[in-house]
Amino acid sequence: MNRLPRDDQGVVCHISSVHPALDERIFCKEARTLAQAGFPVTIVAPSETSGVVQGIRIVPVQKNRRRWGRFIRTNRAAYRLALRQKARIYHFHDPEFLPWAVLLKIKGFRVIYDVHEDVAQQLLSKPWLSYPFRPLISLFFDFFEKAISRKFDFIITATPGIERNFKSHRVSSIRNYPWISDAPRTAHRRFSRQRCRLVYVGGLEEVRGIEEIVRSLKYMDPKFEVTLTLAGRFSEKDFFERLRSLEEWEKVDFQGWIPQSQIFDLLAERDIGLVCLHPLPRFLTALPVKMFEYMAVGMPVIASGFDLWKSIIQDAGCGICVDPLKPREIAAAVEYMMRNPREAVQMGETGRARVLEQYNWRSQGDKLLDIYRKVENRHAR
Repeated sequence: MNRLPRDDQGVVCHISSVHPALDERIFCKEARTLAQAGFPVTIVAPSETSGVVQGIRIVPVQKNRRRWGRFIRTNRAAYRLALRQKARIYHFHDPEFLPWAVLLKIKGFRVIYDVHEDVAQQLLSKPWLSYPFRPLISLFFDFFEKAISRKFDFIITATPGIERNFKSHRVSSIRNYPWISDAPRTAHRRFSRQRCRLVYVGGLEEVRGIEEIVRSLKYMDPKFEVTLTLAGRFSEKDFFERLRSLEEWEKVDFQGWIPQSQIFDLLAERDIGLVCLHPLPRFLTALPVKMFEYMAVGMPVIASGFDLWKSIIQDAGCGICVDPLKPREIAAAVEYMMRNPREAVQMGETGRARVLEQYNWRSQGDKLLDIYRKVENRHAR
């Protein structure tokens, strides 16, 4: 990596105690967009290395493995490191950092809050919280987050659904659409009637439908040769061991975590993309980037039949929606595509065309730059 001079200070400082420095949304999309527009950018976040990547300064913060240690120690360390950057705009990405972000505002800095998830909804299904207290904790956090966010210069949300939680004229959604220039120019896809390679990329948690996807392999017609590639990290060891004990696991190619720079190369070699998240409130209005990445490489999609996702997939004609809790239904969707290869190829082509036309980062990057101009102009006045 190249090194920047010590006196070179970033105008923009992104902060996270949870997400890695090279996170897809933070680094690959937002920081790259700002850097290409001429903003000096620093990221203070967990990282194994420090230096400069693609013109973006990485300042590593030590991540505490324990939840409360991360909440207090990691965020305090991130706050102190961020102050040293002497940035004009601080852009933070974790609700755990909210108290420290208020301190930044008190010191007179411009602060942007980037809300990736509907945390109040997430708290209702967190296993580490005692069930009777979840609604009360969720309600308290919802009130606290909305009240404290009024102090910030702007609020960015990952989806329109989260945007509606904040009643302010200084809020806008920046959606996680793929940076289309990273997607390879795939040749015309062929679809086999005998062999099919399924793929899922992302967090490997029970609520993301991983077990149902694996179990669906059991219900495939034996005449079809179907394999499943899983790329990501398991957050629960017990869940990983349970899946490994299944008979269907022998058809699984577990790749582990793959850098974002290699994701499109992996997808280009697979046939059908899966995103079968469970119907939890926090997922119903989410826009999973993996779905658009599948579409970007010309791959047909099998997805949970949530109203929002169904409207996207049916409008683009790029896949089939299923009940994510029913492995047989997932298997039936795969078999339909294998028995109708021309239709499957057409799904992939129309999905890619829609990403090129609409569901790509170009429009979102322009919105991000517009937000930064508003924040700077507001303070200039």
